[in-house]
Amino acid sequence: LDALCELLLPADESGPGAREAGVAAYIDLTLHYSPENQRALWRSGLAAVEALAQAEFGRGFLSCDGGQQ
Repeated sequence: LDALCELLLPADESGPGAREAGVAAYIDLTLHYSPENQRALWRSGLAAVEALAQAEFGRGFLSCDGGQQ
């Protein structure tokens, strides 16, 4: 989740990225108190990203290079 958030909101000259801003921790905390169906949606979404990386590149999302991610 942290790598995916940073990919979507990278640090640049205008400010920090998702990692520095603690976006993944915020999402994790929010989901901790969310209904199970919301947590299940996030898990299935992350699993879909992982499955797509496996299908397209034969490895997990975190093992893909920046261009593949």
